[in-house]
Formats: sequence, structure tokens, C-alpha cells
Amino acid sequence: MKGSEKQIKWAEDLKENVVKCIDAVVEGNRNAPAQYKEQADAIVTIWENRKTKLLACDSASKIIDYFQFFKPTGNINSDVMSVNAIYETTLNNGYEFK
Repeated sequence: MKGSEKQIKWAEDLKENVVKCIDAVVEGNRNAPAQYKEQADAIVTIWENRKTKLLACDSASKIIDYFQFFKPTGNINSDVMSVNAIYETTLNNGYEFK
């Protein structure tokens, strides 16, 4: 990862916490009832793509720029909503991790 030692540590911590949220969404939707399978599969695809791009990002500053204000609360539902809001805001501004 590119950045100072401090930036890299911060970015890795942020990445770890965001990935926990992504994994929770994916797991929850994989266990969705049959009548919601099509919708759940679409959600899984979106969140897995987010995870893939985040894990591939090698710029500590980009990760920090977008997730610096994310503070895990210990409530996974609240944390997932926060992470989703960050993604929705950044995607609406045309940004994607590459």
C-alpha cells in the first residue's frame, strides 16, 4: 500500500472495519428466504464488488479520504448503514475504488 507508515496503519484499520460490515451484509443476504433470493443475490453482488475494489485499493490516502469519519459503534446494523451511506455518497460523486 502507498502512503506513510501512519497512513497505511490507519487505512488498514479502516479497511478491516469496512470489510466486517460488508461481510455482514453478504452473510445476511445469503441466508435470505427463498422469496427474496433474486433481490438478495443482487445485493450480494453489489457488496462483493465493493469489497473487491476496496481490497484492491493500494492508496492509503484514498481509503482515509472516504472512510476517515466511519467509527464502528459495535452495532453491526448501524455500522452497515454508515458504510452504505459513505458508498452511496461517494458513488453519487462519481468515485469508485480502482
